[in-house]
Parts: sequence; C-alpha cells; structure tokens
Amino acid sequence: MSSGTEKRNESDTQCHRKRQSGHNGLGLQCLRKENANILDISQTVMSECFTMIMLLDVSDLSSSFKEFKEEMAELGKNHGLEIAVHREEIFRACNRI
Repeated sequence: MSSGTEKRNESDTQCHRKRQSGHNGLGLQCLRKENANILDISQTVMSECFTMIMLLDVSDLSSSFKEFKEEMAELGKNHGLEIAVHREEIFRACNRI
C-alpha cells in the first residue's frame, strides 16, 4: 500500500494533427510497449485540428526518457502528427509564464 509520499515520474505528452481517424491507436501501442501508464487524458477537435494531452507515469519505462521522447516524435513524424513529450515540471513551468 502506498504511503502517499511517493513521487511519480510524470510526463505530459501532446499530440496535434489535422483531423483524421485511426492515429490514436498508434500512440497507445507505443505507450503500452514502453510501459508508460496514462494517468489523465484530454482530447478535443477544434475545426479541422485534433489535439490530445496526456499525463503519463513514466517511472517504469522500458527505455530511457530521452529514447521514449524520440520514439514518440518519430512515430508522429512517420504518420503526419506532431507529438511532443515533456517532463511534467517543464510543462508546468512553461504554463506559469
């Protein structure tokens, strides 16, 4: 049982693309392969633009955070998406400005 004082290693992942179907599964397969756990997810379609933001627990990644970030960016590039992975503390600091 958790004492509530443990700190998770969290990451924010953002995905943006022109509205199309079928791409969500690609990212989810990669997350499963890398042992990234989705803690929270938000997605919306604005006109022709799809956007998704996920809060991930990346404490049990099967690769380094840098490799995970690069793999997600490459996945996006290969499928016409923009996928950006950031450490949670960086994401929060940028949104405070």
